Order: sequence, then C-alpha cells, then structure tokens
Amino acid sequence: MVFIPRCFPNHKRPVMNGFLGFAQSLGLVTAPIIGGALTDAFTWRACFGINVPIGVVAVAITSLWMKDPPIRTWISSFQSLRSSNGLTFLAL
Repeated sequence: MVFIPRCFPNHKRPVMNGFLGFAQSLGLVTAPIIGGALTDAFTWRACFGINVPIGVVAVAITSLWMKDPPIRTWISSFQSLRSSNGLTFLAL
C-alpha cells in the first residue's frame, strides 16, 4: 500500500487499491491449495523452488519501478512555512 501513492496519480489510486486488494485476497485463497498440492505431489522444498524465483523477480521489479521521493530537509520545511505564512501562525 505504500508504493501506490508514489507510483500512481490521484485518479488511478482507487483502481490500484482495488487491484491490490483483489491480488491479496486471491493469494490468501489459493496459496494453501497450491502449497498443499505441491507438498503432496513433491516435497515441501518445491514450494521454495517456486516462491524464491518469484520473490526475486518481484523485488527486482519493485526496486526498478519505485522512485524515492525528494528528501525534505529542515531548510525546505522552514521555507514552506515561511511562504505559506505558517511561521506567523506558529508565532501566535
């Protein structure tokens, strides 16, 4: 949920939140079924053989896709307070 505001504009965020909720619900329902079938057919190590490559690809895509927000220093915070007359409000 943290990456949605960073990666999508305001008008696409509700759709992406819905998609993320759908994907999480689908994973919660299908993961025990698929894990049980893999454990019955092979061994429990088969779950790792499938999940580790998927996790590596997910981390790689996320690290390439997400952009870090600009760093806010105390000077930029002070300038934004000064420009919006927030300093006057704080002085009162």
